[in-house]
Amino acid sequence: MARARAAKALVLAGVLCAGTACGGAPQESVPRDRIGAYFAGLNASAARGPQAQDTFFRRTQVAQFADRYCANPGLTVTEEPTEPAARPDPGWSPERGKPVTGTVYAVPVLFTAKRSGSVLASQISYARVVDEGERISGFGPCKTL
Repeated sequence: MARARAAKALVLAGVLCAGTACGGAPQESVPRDRIGAYFAGLNASAARGPQAQDTFFRRTQVAQFADRYCANPGLTVTEEPTEPAARPDPGWSPERGKPVTGTVYAVPVLFTAKRSGSVLASQISYARVVDEGERISGFGPCKTL
């Protein structure tokens, strides 16, 4: 009985906090379709192999940090997002003191890195994407970012 009440409370809290009631952005302000398309492209490039993914990351790197991209030979990554949980993250930057131009969104993802088809790492994490106005951009995996 107590579990059922707790589950109902969690569901109700999720419904009530879907908009601005709990400090989040209104649901319609998050460009979910465009964020979803970014991740679909990222994962499709991984399926085509490391060179295709390198091309994808170079093409979609946040313009302001394009010079920070580093190649990861033989590595592919997939990021399976939970788009409904995407939220604005205005204070985040890969470099302290250098604000990102555009709207930053934190998206919970299942991140998986592979080399030659073997899984090297898999973890639940946040990926950051940026709405730069004309496109959704991301940060290619690099130890400097």
